[in-house]
Amino acid sequence: MKVTRLAGWGLLAVILLWLPSAPHAFMSPTAAKVAYVKAYRVHNQQLVPIPVTRITHHELERVLNGIEQMAGLSSYQLPSRYLLFRFPSPVVLPRSPIGYPIKEVIVTQPASTWDAPRLLVRNTQRQWVEYRTSRPLTHLIHQLQRPNS
Repeated sequence: MKVTRLAGWGLLAVILLWLPSAPHAFMSPTAAKVAYVKAYRVHNQQLVPIPVTRITHHELERVLNGIEQMAGLSSYQLPSRYLLFRFPSPVVLPRSPIGYPIKEVIVTQPASTWDAPRLLVRNTQRQWVEYRTSRPLTHLIHQLQRPNS
């Protein structure tokens, strides 16, 4: 009886040790991981580098992993102000409608309170394609706002 109890407690201890890492074990093969990102604030085609914090890096991963559907090709001119993210190592999104590695992403900043920010991904033909994401883009924008802007 004592041997069975000890074996039961040992099994329970192994399960409890495995549980905290279980979600990561199931998510990591399908979730996109961004190794490194460079961020820029663009205003009238002038690029100003922005430091990327660990929190911003994680939020960008969440935005990319939340991409659900294509919203259309962007045949219009880019706005005068936006945030540009460049990936020196292209990012592959296994669970998204994007079927190619991503090298550049833009998050547009709304011109007014009524406008929504947009997520644009540069495709292999160097065109900007708009995508919808389940993650609000405002979190990412607010993290990169200048203190005095």
